[in-house]
Amino acid sequence: LFAPGMHISHSLAEVAGSAINIGAQNVSKTGEGAFTGEISVNQVADAGVQWMLVGHSERRALYGETDEDTETKVELGMKKGLNVMLAIGEQLSERQDGTTVDVCARQIKAVISKVTDWSKFSIAYEPVWAIGTGVVATPLQAQETHWQGRRIGSDLAG
Repeated sequence: LFAPGMHISHSLAEVAGSAINIGAQNVSKTGEGAFTGEISVNQVADAGVQWMLVGHSERRALYGETDEDTETKVELGMKKGLNVMLAIGEQLSERQDGTTVDVCARQIKAVISKVTDWSKFSIAYEPVWAIGTGVVATPLQAQETHWQGRRIGSDLAG
């Protein structure tokens, strides 16, 4: 479960002793320092959090986060020993243009060289076009994209 920064401590307390893990919805691409409002990977780890989410469509669309920003966050998380979940996905226009695989490949390729421990790295496919639009991703569409994502990751990682 990926909690907002201000609810991490409460969330950790609520699931203590269970099999549920709490992750941070976002981490800063900066290190320690005077970065008002940012939460560093060190702060996340100090709070007892083991997971972090990067690349989410809202971070990309609303806050202008780039593939390079995501790459930096993956690198910081891996160096700190955190589990990293990479969110990938395409907009409706990209789905309609037939570029889903290209978009997802670009997002995976951006971070793949920073993954140092594959047991601590996961990819979550999010069909961005199906969020709040009334358009629903079919199971087949999701399965096809999952298959492509696994193939892309395997090809890039060797």
